Amino acid sequence: MKKSSKTLVFVFCLSLMVVLIPDPVSAHRMIIEQTDSSTLHVRYDDGTNAQLATVTAYNENGMFLFEGKVDHNGYYKFDSEQTPHRFVADDGLGHRVVFIRDNNEQVLQAIPLWIRTFLGVSILLFIAALFKYRTRQKTYKR
Repeated sequence: MKKSSKTLVFVFCLSLMVVLIPDPVSAHRMIIEQTDSSTLHVRYDDGTNAQLATVTAYNENGMFLFEGKVDHNGYYKFDSEQTPHRFVADDGLGHRVVFIRDNNEQVLQAIPLWIRTFLGVSILLFIAALFKYRTRQKTYKR
């Protein structure tokens, strides 16, 4: 089998792996808990407080209400007169969680599968094109 054919088979196999691999498992995730009507506790699932988290609140229409940092214990207090519907906590380190207040539901937002597949295949095709270009350059130098 020619070297270029081996490369194409290798790239094709890697592309299949990217498509068929299930969602990645996270080492730990961030959780928002509502402790009372005006207090949220942002932590990781191992119990560690998310001290760097920023909490953003939105109403039912998706309009921005307020934003703020949690304290060193992972708590965020807000005005109980406001009626936020959805909270988003982000620690700036890649952890992000959405909490919907009415039904105490945690929503994990991941990059959709089709975007991950497209990016994975694009990277592999770029690598294959790079190798093909390098092989072609070596052929012309001879």
